[in-house]
Amino acid sequence: MKIITTKSTLLESINIVQKAVPSKTTLPILEGILFDAKNGKLKLATDLEIGIETVSNIDVIEPGKVVLSSRIVGDIVRKLPDADIEIETTERNLVCIKSEGSNFNIVTLPCDEYPELPVVKKENGITLKQNVLKDMIKKTIFAVSSDEVRPILTGVLFDVSGDKLTMVALDGFRMAVKWNVIINDNNFKAVIPGKTLTEIGKILNENEIFIFLKITFKFKLRIQ
Repeated sequence: MKIITTKSTLLESINIVQKAVPSKTTLPILEGILFDAKNGKLKLATDLEIGIETVSNIDVIEPGKVVLSSRIVGDIVRKLPDADIEIETTERNLVCIKSEGSNFNIVTLPCDEYPELPVVKKENGITLKQNVLKDMIKKTIFAVSSDEVRPILTGVLFDVSGDKLTMVALDGFRMAVKWNVIINDNNFKAVIPGKTLTEIGKILNENEIFIFLKITFKFKLRIQ
């Protein structure tokens, strides 16, 4: 793999996917970020309770995949100058990161051990604007319970019916309900963990960009 991108583009993607990297885990591979470069695009992904995938436009000299330590690659990119960054795989399972006068070599993690994110197809999903979902999370997440004895109350209910999405959170003492009009393919109900929605709320912005949500065995958010 060999790619060239800007610091701002790469750092934005890293900051997004790092929200799903666990601080403690018994599986070292989950401390990494998957870099998948092909067709002029770089896809970064990570997976545990929440899977996050982000895609950015870059110069792909040689396509390929590599898994790098989230903490190490994040610290390096943040300290690099505001210039183009070149990332290239070398011998002995190393990746070289270059930018102006800086040069770093990082040991890679095995790609075949990295978990695959579920494939999201546009079915049984909903479409709404990022700022709408961000507002709905903000107005319901405070009522989510932190008591693990009743795990169902630690999540937010997504009730999709017709052209309406209703989000409900309660902790046994208070209840928050928020609804909005959406574009909907099918009706469904699902409880999304509060911790997951908190991280999603940090990623979403105020841009008028449509997003697609799919409820699977895990919750995956893909921003296009």
